[in-house]
Amino acid sequence: MTDKRLEKTIVESVKDVLTDMQTKALGVTAGGTLTVGRIPYVSTDLVTSLTFTVGGSTHVGQFSYGTAMDTYDLGDGIEFFWDQPYANYIENGDEKFPGWHFIKTNAANWPDIVLDNARRTRNRK
Repeated sequence: MTDKRLEKTIVESVKDVLTDMQTKALGVTAGGTLTVGRIPYVSTDLVTSLTFTVGGSTHVGQFSYGTAMDTYDLGDGIEFFWDQPYANYIENGDEKFPGWHFIKTNAANWPDIVLDNARRTRNRK
């Protein structure tokens, strides 16, 4: 039962943090304002370039993490990245552009997300 609860906590937590990372905001070049913690969009190229690997199986697309995590077994490796050449620049910026920090900002919430999911999982029968 402990392994099932742990697995459920991991699956739900990964889905939650990726949902937050994939929350879109209109990009600056399309008239939006930089919103730290959101992924910018003008087209859907960046958001749909999410590449998610779990247990050696790779899934690509905006919501690929949901399908991928549905196949998760306790102990499987999890990796993800956005496969656009400018993804790192959008995340981190440079001396002229502060960056959107859609990964860092939401990854910082990981401990709280896991704790919330662990509580929910533990309280379910």
